[in-house]
Amino acid sequence: YEARSSPEAIACKDLDLLEMVVQADKYEAETGLDLGDFFKTVEGKFKTGVVRRWAARLVEERQARLTAERSEEDGEGKEEGSPKKRRKVG
Repeated sequence: YEARSSPEAIACKDLDLLEMVVQADKYEAETGLDLGDFFKTVEGKFKTGVVRRWAARLVEERQARLTAERSEEDGEGKEEGSPKKRRKVG
């Protein structure tokens, strides 16, 4: 599995990495913590085309969410109950 020595192992490892960043994205959105390091650790590591596309889509959606949150923090459309200010983890 770790060596990615078969097509099945490659697919499994890709899905495992994707699951990690999906969970990081969800937790980041819920808590306001900056979990960008999780996304950095998987850059360039996906081997299968379909998982690479899914990961790219997740990154795009994350960037859009972060941009919207920054706009809210700057006072543009600020609503009660908006996400907390982003805090770097670590």
